[in-house]
Amino acid sequence: MARANPFAIGIVVGGLLLAGISARAQEAAKEAPKEAPPAPKTGEFEIIEEGIQVTRLLVVLNRYGHPGNVETVQRYTKIVEEDKRLAKLKAKTPKKDEEPKEEKKHETPWTIYVPKDYDPSIPYGVIAFVNSGDKGSVIGEYKPVLDKHRLIWISASNSGNSVANHWRMTAALEGIRRLREKMGYNIDPDRIYVSGTSGGARIASNVSMLFSDVVSGGIYFAGINIYRDATAQPGNMIVPNEMPGMTPAMLAQAKQRRHVLIFGDKDNVAGYVPMLANIWGNDGFKYFHYFKIPGLAHTMPDAEVFEKAVLAVDAPLKLAAKGHFETAATSEKRDGLGRAMEGYTKAAAHGRNEPFAAEAKTKAVELKTQYTAAVAALETLLESDDTKAFNADLAKFRRTWEPVGNEDAKRLAEKLKNKPKKK
Repeated sequence: MARANPFAIGIVVGGLLLAGISARAQEAAKEAPKEAPPAPKTGEFEIIEEGIQVTRLLVVLNRYGHPGNVETVQRYTKIVEEDKRLAKLKAKTPKKDEEPKEEKKHETPWTIYVPKDYDPSIPYGVIAFVNSGDKGSVIGEYKPVLDKHRLIWISASNSGNSVANHWRMTAALEGIRRLREKMGYNIDPDRIYVSGTSGGARIASNVSMLFSDVVSGGIYFAGINIYRDATAQPGNMIVPNEMPGMTPAMLAQAKQRRHVLIFGDKDNVAGYVPMLANIWGNDGFKYFHYFKIPGLAHTMPDAEVFEKAVLAVDAPLKLAAKGHFETAATSEKRDGLGRAMEGYTKAAAHGRNEPFAAEAKTKAVELKTQYTAAVAALETLLESDDTKAFNADLAKFRRTWEPVGNEDAKRLAEKLKNKPKKK
């Protein structure tokens, strides 16, 4: 005998049954939809925003751990402490003429390319590119590959080889953060890659290794760094550690990420790369691919090689996509709609032309519609005085929509806690 669905009480929203809310909250979901936000920008464009916060530079410096940056860390720490002092002073001095003046921040430009057929219902990957020159740019012949594989490209200007390493690393991370938090794009957390060429590739490898909690891996062209002191052949060359802040725990996590190194057999500039590739390739990385390209000099490869790198770094995700689809179907049958939505989304994003991918996308969109309506219903119920009904619905919501609903559930519970009590 089939188990009864405890959330069978629901309403139809856009032709879909809205599960996990009470009859009391049904009217909330019938409200007219709010005006949709403007569509995210597509194609190639540039953004210019205020400079990177010193606190973010400090995070990178502390993980980087380079002894040559001790004075910089001390200087930045003093700036942060002074900012905190001024903030407290500002809070205590309401008079305008007594407020401290804010320091004028410089601006940082980023070049961005978003596929023209960008579909917000499917999460897109990111390539944060660190150039060896000062101009952030997207390579024109790579655009069809970015379109095909749903990848957004972002590259900071004023971040070339002449710029301090910690600044270049922070600029790459800031580009990712802007796409995720400020620009409204649907970003796939499993496909956030950092890339670069020559000296930029060395910085990219630093970011992917030291910040593997943020990025999924990297694609390195004609350059790479090492994360420990090593001796390389030929000639027992001593290779210095370029990531001195690396801890055993950080290294263990980074070795679970996906890394691809591209090097040309005609490259007479970065001759050290094959030696470091040998160290990486024999040091326990789960996914490390080294491609030596015939005829390629010290330059970026053509679109065919670029796509080869993308396919390699994405390969484990595609292999897992069918399993996500099957797990999602099982979760949906068991009323675990949050896990179902998560699984269908992964299957659609990573399946790439597999027979199940289209169905997975449809399912993910349907569940997202239900989820959005369920959150809106709880928001409206929260404004009422029926705390008992709200708590009951919130409990149902948590059971039905975890883990994707965990943050909203936490936010709503906090909102109830801070809601002014009527006298």
